[in-house]
Amino acid sequence: SNSIYVDIPAYLSDITEEASAFIKESRYSDATALILKGKNEIVDILEGHEQHNSPVVNVPPSLRRSNSTQSAGGGGGGKKLHKKQQALLQRTNLQLDALMDRMAKRLAENLRRKNEALKASAKRERADPLSTLAPLVSPVCLNDDAVALHLLVKLGRHQEAATAYAARRSLLLSECLHERPISSPVGMDAVIYAAQLSSSFFSSLAMAVEGFLDLFMDPDADKNSGNDDNTSINSSSGIGGGGKRVPSGALAAIVLWCDSELAKFT
Repeated sequence: SNSIYVDIPAYLSDITEEASAFIKESRYSDATALILKGKNEIVDILEGHEQHNSPVVNVPPSLRRSNSTQSAGGGGGGKKLHKKQQALLQRTNLQLDALMDRMAKRLAENLRRKNEALKASAKRERADPLSTLAPLVSPVCLNDDAVALHLLVKLGRHQEAATAYAARRSLLLSECLHERPISSPVGMDAVIYAAQLSSSFFSSLAMAVEGFLDLFMDPDADKNSGNDDNTSINSSSGIGGGGKRVPSGALAAIVLWCDSELAKFT
């Protein structure tokens, strides 16, 4: 009877073409949601097939899911796959991995180029004698990289997200060190200016560290990573007692970044 065989969802047949189109149109949020949905569906179906006939099928380790994250009734529901169906799903999964890698590289490169442009712009403004007439709020203060950073985390590219996050926050801290002094009728007070710089710098640094931890509060952050560098450790900023997890490689990178920024201040 055909009832023992899996009915593969129709959207998986053209998911790679649809996700690729989203990427070409720079609709990265839509592409990420579709890819992750498809990969989870494929994992469910292959695991259901493996449970039904484990001696025959060997599911690659990259497609295995821990017992704590298996869905109770999703995907294959313990039904079998035809050999052609199994080959199709495994090929589709590899294609989705390639699309994830391509999108992550594009997101990281876009962030890198924008941060470099902002850095060059800030240098030009500080070298301009008329810079005191410029607006007080610098573009580096805008949180316009939030979406791209969260997408990198969802895609499991934690190191790239940490690097891009640190680069932008370095520009923000640099702006703090070049903050205009509070003026007075009798000129600048050096003591007040030093306190102003100190308060601004350390407040911004604390907010940057807090923002970094918040970036990895997404419970899906660790689901799509398979690198040893992304092994997670408990974050002390867990909310409600349930220890959230931050990838150790990314956490180490941000700690080194904090040290380098503190060295600039001293």
